[in-house]
Amino acid sequence: MTTHSRALIDAISRLSRVQREVADRLSRELDCPRAALGLLWVLEKRGELTVGDIASHLRVDISVASRQTSALVDAGYAERTRQSTPGADHRVRTVRLSETGRSFTEQTRLRLDSMLAEIFHEWEPEQIRLAAAHISRVAETVGAFAEHTAPEPDTPALVGI
Repeated sequence: MTTHSRALIDAISRLSRVQREVADRLSRELDCPRAALGLLWVLEKRGELTVGDIASHLRVDISVASRQTSALVDAGYAERTRQSTPGADHRVRTVRLSETGRSFTEQTRLRLDSMLAEIFHEWEPEQIRLAAAHISRVAETVGAFAEHTAPEPDTPALVGI
């Protein structure tokens, strides 16, 4: 079992590397930093969020989320707002996509869809569906383990072992 589990983790590591390479290519083609693309997609999917919520979704420190958010606001892709939900603390600042950000994010989705069609052109739809289901299950399994265990100091990371 250990040999198979290590082979799975090695495959995930390879996938992570090539995924970063594809994301780098996409960010170069769109002339947008990779981190900004991730934040744009989170805001598109989740809507108006606090910087703390953004940090949680991206799994980064709040200072990183704040810096990335400020860069998007400065570039005109996002705007700072006040929470609009009834009963919300209106002192809390939130961030949402601007009209420019929504338009740019739609362009990125179209380019990503085109790139994915090129990448998986030889795959049958059922193969893609099954691969997605397996990868999701792996992510859920490893994620559940990670949430219930705290790493010991000087313990090597799971990926790349």
